Amino acid sequence: MNTLVGLKQALSTPVKEENNTEKPDYLIEQGYRLERFVSGLTFPTVMTFDLQGNIYVAEAGFAYGTKPGKGRVVRIEPNGSFTEIAGGFGGPVTGIAWHDGYLYVAAGDIGEEHGAGCGQIIRLALDGTKETIVTGLKTCGDHFTGDVLFGPDGKIYFSVGTATNSAVVGTDDMLILKYHPQFHDTPARDIELVGTNFVSRNPLSEQQDVAVTGAYKPFGESSYEGEMISGRLLANGVIYCCNPDGTNLQIVADGFRNTFGLKFSPFSGKLIAIDHGADPRGSRQIRLDWDKVWEVVPYGWHGFPDFFSGLPATLPHFHADEQAKPTFLLKGHPHLSSQPLARLQSHSASMKFDFCTNTDFGRPGEIFVAQFGESGFEKTEELPGFKVVRVDLDTGQISDFFTNPKGDSATRGPVRPIDVKFNPAGNELYLVDFGIMGTLQTGRNPKPKTGSLWRIVKTK
Repeated sequence: MNTLVGLKQALSTPVKEENNTEKPDYLIEQGYRLERFVSGLTFPTVMTFDLQGNIYVAEAGFAYGTKPGKGRVVRIEPNGSFTEIAGGFGGPVTGIAWHDGYLYVAAGDIGEEHGAGCGQIIRLALDGTKETIVTGLKTCGDHFTGDVLFGPDGKIYFSVGTATNSAVVGTDDMLILKYHPQFHDTPARDIELVGTNFVSRNPLSEQQDVAVTGAYKPFGESSYEGEMISGRLLANGVIYCCNPDGTNLQIVADGFRNTFGLKFSPFSGKLIAIDHGADPRGSRQIRLDWDKVWEVVPYGWHGFPDFFSGLPATLPHFHADEQAKPTFLLKGHPHLSSQPLARLQSHSASMKFDFCTNTDFGRPGEIFVAQFGESGFEKTEELPGFKVVRVDLDTGQISDFFTNPKGDSATRGPVRPIDVKFNPAGNELYLVDFGIMGTLQTGRNPKPKTGSLWRIVKTK
């Protein structure tokens, strides 16, 4: 262990920003240089390139701790400025992809109702013309449309996260309780409930009373043993595909919690997803679940709500102190499709990622993962997230590439990495920094215009 610590310290060297002699707030792997490319963005979440190498960035229009707002898409100019292509997207905007002359945008639309759900996939022309091609996605809760991309088959792939932390609406789901009080998780396949119900404070009542809520139910509605819940096409915790015009919507796989990052491997052609771990919060608390990297199994069930990171929720590992022990919600389970390729640090909020393909930058086949960083639910020696990590998918080995050890207090360097993308040549890595999100501990709120775009190049 001492040897590993020594190697980590030796390979993570502070780097000074150009034209500035002050010590930066970050560490980056030796042999690489980080430089600011664009500043002044408000809650940026994702970027993409067109065929000419132009960069487009989506601003969310919403952050936890702010009221739902409208996002936009901007084009990054060579001089470091940016030009709005279109605005008015229902926040949060979390995905953007370029294909055949159009940008495809994933919008959560919290606070708005479009049929059975909130979320949309929108095709955007460069003149600002919008066309909604998919609507009614179940994104009115904790998690949204995580990413959007085109597959080798020419179809659109995108993800929709769960409504809740662990399939039960509770007092931790304030977005649901405030804006969509009847919203809850919807399964993609038929399930039978055990009938376990959960008691919580009722913030919807003017009286000091309690609510009893079952899994896959609206807040305050109980379930019963043997109750059957029908699977739906418009569901939670799923990955979809459809034609470029939005037709032939299909579920690729289910049983995820929040697959915020998706990418097809340029080496194997397999769909790879990063899935957020559950938290010790709400009515059904799950302790120390990992973020994880999945090789998506077509039509496979990946465990939610009773298996986390490929392991049963009943394990002592997941039991939060002074809380009820997690039990199974489902009576019988589908076949568990697989185990994760890698398990990432708990509460690191591992977001979007990209594959290295060029030896001029790194080892082809490894992925670089942006870790946003959470507020922290357990005390740890190291601040979770606020990093970019390398992951070897063959071995599961993880190593730090970029680290912001100061968290939201950082003033020099990226604060919260949320997306990383290689340029078309694969020799430069771009890092989208969300900016100041704030934390529960410090009481700081999200701060507009603190987001930025950075470029990382190899120096030797």
